[in-house]
Formats: sequence, structure tokens, C-alpha cells
Amino acid sequence: MSAPITTRNRRVDLTQSAFTLLCGASPRAMLDLYNEGGSAVQLYSGPAPWCLTFDGGDHVEADALATNATFLASTDGSIAARVNVTANAAVKTIFSASDLSANEFMQFGLDASEKLFATLRTAAAVQWTLTCTAALVPGQWYRVKLVHNGTTPVLYVDGAQWPQTFSVTTDKTAWIAGLSNIDTGRIGSINTNAAAAEAEWWVGQIRDLQVYDGTAADKLTPDLNRVLVANFKLQDGTGTTVTDSSGNALDGAFGAGAAAPVWDMWNAYKSLGAASGFLWDTGVPRDCIYAYTTDTGIVVEVTQGWR
Repeated sequence: MSAPITTRNRRVDLTQSAFTLLCGASPRAMLDLYNEGGSAVQLYSGPAPWCLTFDGGDHVEADALATNATFLASTDGSIAARVNVTANAAVKTIFSASDLSANEFMQFGLDASEKLFATLRTAAAVQWTLTCTAALVPGQWYRVKLVHNGTTPVLYVDGAQWPQTFSVTTDKTAWIAGLSNIDTGRIGSINTNAAAAEAEWWVGQIRDLQVYDGTAADKLTPDLNRVLVANFKLQDGTGTTVTDSSGNALDGAFGAGAAAPVWDMWNAYKSLGAASGFLWDTGVPRDCIYAYTTDTGIVVEVTQGWR
């Protein structure tokens, strides 16, 4: 005797020029989608379709991070993000923490040749600068990471430790706790002088930016000594605020006016094509399904069943 089939029907009104979630991932659920309007609807499959796009003059102000006691006292930790760079002959900042009234900062980004780098300067001088010897390929998504174990910083690209060299080695043990007066955090830029405003802006896309205090003791215990300070997924998809999902309420805000980045589709997101009428017939989605249309008044009928 076969198991009973339970189905559920609902109508979803699509938001114009935005992604609307139709269903969550369910390996056992059969899914039918029907477009009740005549306009084409684009379908996308994946965990979430959004990221932030920066044009070389945008930034996100994450100043609340500079009020977090755990972050300010950190002697070891990591910064990680997914990035897709657009080539330009300039330094590009992924993340920075700095003092607005002094030339003191920690900066993580790419140099003018698209090579991943990180540097830390205390009030005294630059303590260390580390740069990968190979460049990232523009137009390709990477998972980049800076890890400081309390002794020395290391750069990773897609989980691998790329060849890298130090150009400054004054004190490689220096980390956030060695910065005397950090009062600002930035995604997509750095600011070490409020009067001069932002500099060294990111060009391209960023998502999934995480800030940790502490590092793994070894590969067998990867999370025991780490505390998630901030988790900017950059997947809100709307508005001018970026949500911190760590539970520490360190939300950030878009830079004002022309300095604001824009929500965009993560271009590694899988497109399922555009159609009208039946959009999906007896498929089994392994990821969330989103719909996108530029028209108004479009409704999709969602029929989902479980075996």
C-alpha cells in the first residue's frame, strides 16, 4: 500500500521588480507552479538570490561593530566573505575597522592588481601587511578569508591557503585589541579621517560577510574557540539596512545618497528560465524557489505535495 499524498494549494502575489519566495527547499515535495497572468515569470533556485553591488563609490556603515566589547578585545579571529570583483586599478576594501580621527585601522580587501591582501596599522605604524601572489579573476565568485591565530595572519581563497608574502612584519601578532580607539566599521570602504570621508571603495559584489573572535584550536575542533561577532549575509533584498544575523544586533546602514550600494541578484544563482502558463510541472525542488517579474498584478498558483 502506497503512502498517502497530501497536497496544498495557495496563490502568491508577486512583487514587481523583486524576488518573491514561492517555496522552501523540500527534497520529498513535488511542486507545480502555474502563472495566472500572461506575463513571463523568471524562476530562480538557490538559498537566497541577493547580494550587494558596489560601484566604486559605495559603502555600508557597520559602526555598531566598533561598540562590541568582544570584537574590540579580540586578540585572534577571522573575517570571511563571498566576493565577485570588477577589475580596476585601485585598492578595493571588503571590510575595515578604523579610527575616524587617526590613521589606525585593520583593512581586508584587494590591491590594485586584484590580489587579496590584509593590513593592520596601530597608532605607532603599520604592523603587518600580507598579500597573495596571485590575483582573483574578475567576474568569478570566491570565498575569501583572513584568519589571525594570535601569532600571525593567513589568507585563504576558497578554503585553500594561497601563496602569500609579507611586505611589512613589524609585529605580526597585532590584531584588533592592539588598535587603541576603533570607532567605525565599513563594508566596501575604509575611513581613517572623517573629514576626508570614504576611500578605497569596493567594485563588484559582496555577500555572506562574517566576523569571528577566536580561531580553531585544530582542524578536529573547528568551532570550539570561535565566537560569531557579526554575520552580515547581505541577503535582505530590500531597504537600506543590512541585518546582522549573529544575534548581537550589529545591523549596518547604507551610505547616504550616491554612496549607497544596491541590492542585486547573486549571479551564481541558478536560473530556471522564463515562461508563462505552467512554470514547473511535477518537479522536486532541492533549493528554495523564487519568482521575479517586471510586471504588476502577477499571481502564481503553487501546488505542493508530500509523499
